[in-house]
Amino acid sequence: MEKDVAVNDAIHYKRVGENALLHHSDAQRWYYLSDMRENDLVVFRNVDSQGKLPSLSQVPSMLHSAIQSLSEG
Repeated sequence: MEKDVAVNDAIHYKRVGENALLHHSDAQRWYYLSDMRENDLVVFRNVDSQGKLPSLSQVPSMLHSAIQSLSEG
């Protein structure tokens, strides 16, 4: 997956951060959660079932995105 991600600067008014750009790959898995509403929540967990954070080499990338449905206007 490393070759699918390009790191870029996220330039804000008073600071510069870091973000990532994702390039398409057939190896990626994407999920669409339909019918979500404003009060729905998706949680991305970066720990195992016992609450332990894995070493950095074991942490998978957790890229995510959001879109506005065309039916919402």
